[in-house]
Amino acid sequence: MGKIVYIEGSSRGGFNTEKMGLSFLNQVKTKNDSVKKYILRDLSFRECISCGSCDCTGICILRDDLTPLYKDLESCDLLIFASPVYFNSVSARSKMCIDRMQAFWAKRTLLKDKKEGPISVFLTNGGAPKTENQFKGSHLVMEYFFLSLGVKDYYYFEVSDTDTSPFQENSTWLKTISNVKKSRNERIEVKYETK
Repeated sequence: MGKIVYIEGSSRGGFNTEKMGLSFLNQVKTKNDSVKKYILRDLSFRECISCGSCDCTGICILRDDLTPLYKDLESCDLLIFASPVYFNSVSARSKMCIDRMQAFWAKRTLLKDKKEGPISVFLTNGGAPKTENQFKGSHLVMEYFFLSLGVKDYYYFEVSDTDTSPFQENSTWLKTISNVKKSRNERIEVKYETK
């Protein structure tokens, strides 16, 4: 694969999102891959201040713990983004991070930089039982984020009802990961037994 960027947007460690994200990462990485992790709850960064500077330069003027992420996203081969679903969207920290990537949108649409982005994966989980639109809001946010990066191949993995049945790595999950290359730009709803 090469270079992997892993972004995790959960407000707490050691629970469903982290377990799901690290399980996926550990299954897809090889010994030759380099991995750069951005655990958003551990980082100090500001929200987008809508200053418009990136519209002219394609570069965010803010300097904080997200600054290295721009170059990492430009040079990675695989992006893994893990976030729980809160009120039908990504977590607040995840959204803050995504909003800061406005510089990529500016590069693509205003400055006409059409560089292709990395293969990307969105991993999400919701505590409630599955409903038809449970992940709809988060998918919309992630779709536009991926488009701003120039991503052509992206995958969604979603797990419901984690309040009742916390995420566990098992054979169905591992098989789903191994088959990821067979489908493109699809939502993959992961169903598995927890007992």
